[in-house]
This record gives sequence, C-alpha cells and structure tokens, in this order.
Amino acid sequence: MADPYRGQIYAAARGRGMRANGMPVRLGAQASAAIVCTEMTRTGPWPGMGEFITRAATSGTGVRVLGSKALAVAQVALGHATAAVLHGYHEWDVAGAVALAVESGAAVLDRRGEGSPLPVDGLLVADPEMADQVLEWWQAALEK
Repeated sequence: MADPYRGQIYAAARGRGMRANGMPVRLGAQASAAIVCTEMTRTGPWPGMGEFITRAATSGTGVRVLGSKALAVAQVALGHATAAVLHGYHEWDVAGAVALAVESGAAVLDRRGEGSPLPVDGLLVADPEMADQVLEWWQAALEK
C-alpha cells in the first residue's frame, strides 16, 4: 500500500510484521493518538455516526474522516490513530490495510465484538488497549 502524500510505502506479510519504508512498525512501540477514523457510507453519514462522534468527543477523542477506508485502517496500523470504525466497506478496499493492521498488532473486530480477519458486519480496527472502549461507543451509537 502506498501513501503518496507522506511518501510512504507500507508492506506486511503474515507472521513477518509490518514495515513502513522498510522500517518495522509495531503498535505499543509508541502511544497511539487519541483519534478515531471513520468514513461515510455511499449515501452519507452512517446510522448513529453523530452519536458515535459525540461519545468519542466526550471521552477526549477526536474523530477524523480521511476519505479513504484503507487509509483510515492504515492510520491505526501506524499508531497515528487509536481506531478505525467502518460501518460498511468492501473487502477489496481494505484487505491490504487490514493485513498491515494485523501485523502491527491491532485488534480486528466486527460490530458485535467478534474477532475476524474481514468481518461482514462492520469493521473495527483498533489498538488492543482501546478496542473495547471504541466498540462500546459504536454499539451504543447504533442502539439509539
């Protein structure tokens, strides 16, 4: 995966870790930023998105919409964001970024909190220390 804006090339191989421009990347080596990334659906904000943003903000966490689901997930793998919440996505859009996240040590869950390499029911990629908290915000937002 490439991020031309940052001049970065990201790569991962199962069991061999993640690299950014050839340098190993592992979550926990640096503190993740208090930022959660999310993305719009094709028709606009996803149901509960406003409530999710409010819950995150109340906890002192910023929410960013980057315009790329893959880049949102990659930000978690790099430690630039603590989590990415995707209400809906296509596997082909995020598979490479999810591989980066898994190899950097991120948790990958569906909206029920079940671990899965590419969940069919939404996608949460998070620093393991924040996964439960962000999942709680997401689930509560969907209940309203």
